Amino acid sequence: MKKRKIAAAVTSAVLLAVLSSVMSSVSRSLDDQNMAERWKGGELDYAQVSVFYPQSKSPYKETDAENLRNTITEKLKEGAFRPENEGAEIWKDAYSSVISVSSVFRYDESSGKTEPAGSDYSVAGVGGGFFEFHPLRLINGNYIYESELDNHRAVLDRQAAWDMFSSFEITGMKFILNGVEFEVAGVADPGDNRDIKKAYPPAPMIYIHYSALEEAGLDTSLLCYEAVIPDPVTNYARNIVLENFGINTMTENETDEDPEKKLDVVIVQNTDRYSVPKLWKGLSEFRTMAVSDRSIA
Repeated sequence: MKKRKIAAAVTSAVLLAVLSSVMSSVSRSLDDQNMAERWKGGELDYAQVSVFYPQSKSPYKETDAENLRNTITEKLKEGAFRPENEGAEIWKDAYSSVISVSSVFRYDESSGKTEPAGSDYSVAGVGGGFFEFHPLRLINGNYIYESELDNHRAVLDRQAAWDMFSSFEITGMKFILNGVEFEVAGVADPGDNRDIKKAYPPAPMIYIHYSALEEAGLDTSLLCYEAVIPDPVTNYARNIVLENFGINTMTENETDEDPEKKLDVVIVQNTDRYSVPKLWKGLSEFRTMAVSDRSIA
């Protein structure tokens, strides 16, 4: 009996090691899961934390992202964090939303007229350092940035560029989205990684400034907020985000029900989500892992 228990323990350990290796390789292949490693420049550890919002009758908006940004800023001031290089930023964030649109028109400079440029596009409204978190490979042109004065510039993925203009060399060309004119800043390739393909929208993607969504008459519901935050001790960064939603982990008792289950958002710490402890916890709770009653995009 003792030998069987030892054999079972060894088998479990081997399976966990294999699972950890496989999942870690998946994580490393996804650039948008590794912003903390890219951001880290010195000895200070960082964590990447993502908040996924529900699509409900009272959706979250850009102001909610701004409130969370202010919360993090104040908490880091209280912690007296300073960047190692003068003038550098101590942390970074991004937020986004994705909407489907039925049609887009391109602008023909030679005739001065507009003409249909296909249908069924996905439009991503992006804010903060979105393309630092999601470094799509540029085929042509540049990304769009939060600091730009002109919010009528856009990035197209390769499929959207081809559908609209039958070319990737289209920087400066114009298209019309819901009656609003946009200029192409660049063309990006989401990549051929099979894990990226599973998450990437099937429709051609257009990336515009979040602030331009409302002008174009599009839904401004917030879908995701992401941040890389100093993490000098385990869960420091995550706890800052939790406090924004009214959860103080310092006051919890071990017998209390998990307060996160009462939230209508899902908070994920990307940095260690495939670590051995997390995988082991996941295996121990396997029966409930696939059960969720929250409407999260």
